[in-house]
Amino acid sequence: MRRLLAAALLWSFPAYAEATCDRGLDDAALAACLYDAFEQADRRLAELWQRRTVDRMARNEQQAWLAYRDAACARDRVAGGGDAPAREARCLLDMTRERIKRLAADPD
Repeated sequence: MRRLLAAALLWSFPAYAEATCDRGLDDAALAACLYDAFEQADRRLAELWQRRTVDRMARNEQQAWLAYRDAACARDRVAGGGDAPAREARCLLDMTRERIKRLAADPD
């Protein structure tokens, strides 16, 4: 029950943030909006991670995942184009939300 409540709280604001970001914004405004939503999700991920009882191996796994996420999403920025920052932000946001979902569903 506690995990279900935590998951509901974790997902309530991001859905609103995403809907707000998709309303006819130009590339720069869309990127800024998505980065803001990503930063909020990233803070939630850090808070969720801090509440978990983890060993050194799990911490190493999380550090490796963070490096992977950042590198995978940087490809969108490096690819270029006017919407590259928005694509990178969307990638960061989506991957972070998925990680939150997986951690919230996984018992400590």
